[in-house]
Amino acid sequence: MKIFYFSILLILILVNTFNAVSQTATTTVYYTGGMAQGGCYVCGSDYWCIDNTGGIGTTNPCDARTFYDPVPAGYIVTSVSVNYWTASCYGAAISGDINGFSVPVAYDGSDGCLCSSSPCALTTSTTGNYPCGMPGYVYGGDNTLQICANDAMCITRIELVFTYVLPDVITPSIDALGPLSFC
Repeated sequence: MKIFYFSILLILILVNTFNAVSQTATTTVYYTGGMAQGGCYVCGSDYWCIDNTGGIGTTNPCDARTFYDPVPAGYIVTSVSVNYWTASCYGAAISGDINGFSVPVAYDGSDGCLCSSSPCALTTSTTGNYPCGMPGYVYGGDNTLQICANDAMCITRIELVFTYVLPDVITPSIDALGPLSFC
């Protein structure tokens, strides 16, 4: 029974340590080009449409954009929140990946892509957790965010909020006190 309580105490200490030292960094990926193709303002600004059969944007259901790593040197990304500012067209499922590693699917609103001079609000968001670090992430360099939509989607920007920690938080060194074998 003592081992059980010791294990629970150790887990609580590690969780609190992780929460105390995690920090965030944010970068924004902008989408523009619809206005140059004869489109109206959507969400009060220029935008880009994905899988839009109306011709404003691309008919390709996916689009990739490059962003620079905002995480300070020496840290490891343990989660990323992907915040989408869209026109809430047709309720598209939005899948995404960073350098080929998937982030969870988000679902857009379905108000019909109305032309508007009012600014967009955050329309959908998703968070992926990577307790051992985000695979394939390029620290101190360029990364690629690719999004794909299963229906028409018009977008003005995506905000990426990275949570990061020092590597020793992920793989802490634990010194056992007392015997290492138990009955």
